[in-house]
Amino acid sequence: MTILSTGEIGIAAKIQETGRRARAGQEVRIIDVDADAECGHGVFDHAEKDGSKKLADNLKKAASSYYGVAGPAFVKAIEDRGIETVVATIRETQEAFREGVVRDVPTGQVLRVADRFGLVAAAGELAIELGVLPWQAGAARATKVMFESWHQDRGGNDPAEVHTAIEQIRGLFERHGDGRFDPASLDPNTRPVTDRLGYVHSEGSDRQWWILPETWRGVLCLGFDAKTTAKALVKRGLLLAGEDGKTSRLVRVGANVMRAYVLPAKAWTEGEGHHAG
Repeated sequence: MTILSTGEIGIAAKIQETGRRARAGQEVRIIDVDADAECGHGVFDHAEKDGSKKLADNLKKAASSYYGVAGPAFVKAIEDRGIETVVATIRETQEAFREGVVRDVPTGQVLRVADRFGLVAAAGELAIELGVLPWQAGAARATKVMFESWHQDRGGNDPAEVHTAIEQIRGLFERHGDGRFDPASLDPNTRPVTDRLGYVHSEGSDRQWWILPETWRGVLCLGFDAKTTAKALVKRGLLLAGEDGKTSRLVRVGANVMRAYVLPAKAWTEGEGHHAG
């Protein structure tokens, strides 16, 4: 089933109002598309001489006058064309749409959304071809623009869980990157910081944050699978794996050697780490 709804805020923000976090499946089932054509006319890519308001009013009148007309006509036209022929055309259009918008090796979530947008593109082009809509061909092109807008806002091909986990960890660093980290060379007689998140090692471009396993699981990855998140960050250069292949490393804090998750500060402020993609 496909629905179209409008609202002032997206699904994730709506769920956050209840104190919860949106799950990846919810964000894939209900896709947020920013209603702004970025052409200076709000949702429209052009406006009449009297402005966007007149165009909006005309659309409302047309919708009221012709509501319930296109749907039955579309079904009738599909029956006349032949279901098997139409299904083959739709699948072909969906595949072409996916190939045109998806790059690299996207996650299953991105592919699912691309297929849903592809179905909309196929339906639009088919309705034009069958004479149900008095438009010129271009439904697929318009749908591609909307998909790319969603894809960019989402943060690229990362699974939603990874993208959200990265933003959560970055937020902690932005708020507490200095105040809740002790130097790795901390004198044992020095009083540690309050509510410590971990240790900071070195300075400048070599600066690293060292997070102990319990804090990694219970604070930085709260609400996410800590192992999956760590592996994803290693792939993105946001976490330095150990020489033994584990996602944590042996580090020396004062006189003690312990395991920690090592996050290079530079990667979180430059390049891939900066846009979490």
